[in-house]
Amino acid sequence: MFPTAVPVKKAAPRPVQSFSIRLVAGAEQLTLVAERTTAGWRTCAVHRANKKNSRGATAEHPTIEAARAALEAQARVAEKAGWQQPASRRAGFARKPDAFTALPKPGASTKK
Repeated sequence: MFPTAVPVKKAAPRPVQSFSIRLVAGAEQLTLVAERTTAGWRTCAVHRANKKNSRGATAEHPTIEAARAALEAQARVAEKAGWQQPASRRAGFARKPDAFTALPKPGASTKK
């Protein structure tokens, strides 16, 4: 009949390489970023205004826990200064509505 199924081993989850916190104030955006380096972790802030980015407030940390704590502390300070977390975490454009509700038949055109 059918061959027996061979169990597939799941790959180990990849370690986190970076994470960030995004804050906004009007048309400006502040992104607090932590990224893995060969020596540990680096945190920095990226400020975007008038379609130009500037980076600063860079610091090195030995572990991911230290980097996360530093990022959360920076976020608290930024929120006190007037930055806010956006209502929607999803960036980009709104998703278009579905073009159909049931599976189309072969040869059916979805264009109107």
